[in-house]
Amino acid sequence: MGGVLRGAAWVGLGAAAVAAGALVMALIVTDPSPPILADDPPLPKPAPNSVALPSNTPEQLAVVRACMVGDPRVSVPDPGDPRSEARVTGSGTRVSDFRVLATSVRDSRGRTVLLGSRAAYRLCSLDRSGRPSVSDTSLHQAARVWGVPLGQVSENVVYDDTGGGSLDAGGPDAEPGWEMHVAGRLPVSGGTRVTFTASGGGSAEAPVTDRFFVLRKTGAGLQGPEVGRVESATVRLYKGRRVLKEFSTQVEAGVLR
Repeated sequence: MGGVLRGAAWVGLGAAAVAAGALVMALIVTDPSPPILADDPPLPKPAPNSVALPSNTPEQLAVVRACMVGDPRVSVPDPGDPRSEARVTGSGTRVSDFRVLATSVRDSRGRTVLLGSRAAYRLCSLDRSGRPSVSDTSLHQAARVWGVPLGQVSENVVYDDTGGGSLDAGGPDAEPGWEMHVAGRLPVSGGTRVTFTASGGGSAEAPVTDRFFVLRKTGAGLQGPEVGRVESATVRLYKGRRVLKEFSTQVEAGVLR
């Protein structure tokens, strides 16, 4: 497929699933894990300051603070042992470094927000009132370094995170629900809306901020669609009613309607 699809497992209570990323060289490994050997593969660098993040309003910065209580725990797969992870600190790993990068379409259960810095990202599930899920408000939420550096522009869609989980019921008598999302980046900027139309007839839509977007689908019950089933789709990037770019890719079938 043309994009970079990185799957993530389902998690409970609205905590956003995060996908495996690549190690950022400039960050300091603080876990007592084995040192990286000289013959390990070269590590990608974090995005330079010249890579601008979307500007945020005070309201958006308040969302960041509501979704991230205390600096996040940023981790990367250990090159010496893919089953374990190493915690990293440094530039781009503090709450003050994060911005709202993109927001999904709001539905009857709320919306999903992509938060990110030049070094790492995480997702946050907001309810209909704009409040983060219970697990999103716990201390030191997990975040991951970008699997594809922000300074790298692909010729196709980059899927940074694919996953989902159960949503907060909102009360003892409320019906349980689930959320599934695909967060990513487009190959060109300047658009305000993107649509994915699958060859089988399903479609998904999201607002676009710079190149960032979040597709979201929710439903009733305890378990959503299976992650990992993709369909061919036509992508159209709009600015107003004008199509800026149209191309083909593959997309997670579970977010299509």
